[in-house]
Amino acid sequence: MSRKEQAASIKKRLNTVSKNIKVSHVELADLLYSVHSNEFYIDWGFETFEVFIAESDLGLSMRQAYYLVQIYGKAISLEISKKELEQLHISKLKYIFALDTGVYGSFIKSAVVEAKYLTLNELVLYINGHTKGNLKMPSVYFSVSTKQRDTIEKAVRLAKDEYGCTTKGSALSEICQFYCASNT
Repeated sequence: MSRKEQAASIKKRLNTVSKNIKVSHVELADLLYSVHSNEFYIDWGFETFEVFIAESDLGLSMRQAYYLVQIYGKAISLEISKKELEQLHISKLKYIFALDTGVYGSFIKSAVVEAKYLTLNELVLYINGHTKGNLKMPSVYFSVSTKQRDTIEKAVRLAKDEYGCTTKGSALSEICQFYCASNT
């Protein structure tokens, strides 16, 4: 199959998957990861992945798209199967894969297995219990204006709500991870 045919096939499948609410979020993550990593969006006339997401009919925010790409990319790097991912709700996957694979790779693999038997709240406690004992929490200080502080605090509040973060630090980390993922 030529690159053009492969890109056309991926685009067709991507549109079908995103519109069918009964189709697994993991399949959508797989397709978006393929689009992102192979830069198929260029074949479709888009300069960047971001422009593709913004102008497509997928109905995804940039943050949602990057979450899915990040989850699937980390799962691939840890050799976690698509079948294992499909057993978990997206909210559990988001929480598990927010962890750094370099530091918590083996823990992430075990958390994927354990998450099947846990509620989201239990999973959060399980992960927090594991990471708190092993993380050194450095402090970071910034000098910002009042307006900048207000913007930062609003973003942190929104991130805490959306990602289910329990601390300002974890919410800020989520914001930074999203920014870094969207600029790689």
